[in-house]
Amino acid sequence: MLNENQKDTSNYYDVAILGGGPAGLTAAIYTSRA
Repeated sequence: MLNENQKDTSNYYDVAILGGGPAGLTAAIYTSRA
């Protein structure tokens, strides 16, 4: 349970970008726009 002074810090992701090269960067940019 969270009280008034606590925030829910859990993160839920619908997308996972695999790779950090130019293709991964492009995928991340396009995904962030959606």
